[in-house]
Amino acid sequence: VQAIFGYIQERHVGLDAKQHGVRLVGVGDTFDLTNSMVPIEKLGGHDGKGWLELAKDLSSHLGIKIIPRGSVDNTPFENIQVQPGDTIMSILERYAKMRNIVIGSEATGGLMAIGEHEATSTGTLIEGNNILRANAVVRDNMVYKRYYAVGQSTGSDAGSGDSQNKQVAFLPGTSTRNRYMIAVTDIADTM
Repeated sequence: VQAIFGYIQERHVGLDAKQHGVRLVGVGDTFDLTNSMVPIEKLGGHDGKGWLELAKDLSSHLGIKIIPRGSVDNTPFENIQVQPGDTIMSILERYAKMRNIVIGSEATGGLMAIGEHEATSTGTLIEGNNILRANAVVRDNMVYKRYYAVGQSTGSDAGSGDSQNKQVAFLPGTSTRNRYMIAVTDIADTM
């Protein structure tokens, strides 16, 4: 019986004269993206690629499939910087944020790139029918009144000055408390 899609990290065995138990601790194939560095030969040559092409290139040697879901923004990046010692996932996350791509793992293997898509209901939960017991926690510690993104782009003949080095975007939030979230963009890109 298949117990996991991916790799077993640990195997624990407990036994006595009358019984035994085995505990397996495993990870999916995307785990390797979090602790494997970008290979030396793949540090450069990424300028002008979209996120999907970048993800396929950086993870190809690991045999990990890239699975787009929804409308993934694959607008090319003018400049892509990869430093020695960067993990593959840190690069993918950095550039995914700039295109509003959510990263996830497919249950049977593969990295999901989730873009804008319609919500679809896959079932109904009914108290006393198919919910026999439940415990829920709702937190609002990440809800803010104002959300800002600040960053800068590279100067060129096409653009310089404040329009390039003082980029600020704002969205209102839903918090009744006067809390602000300011996210500094990691890479130079367009507004």
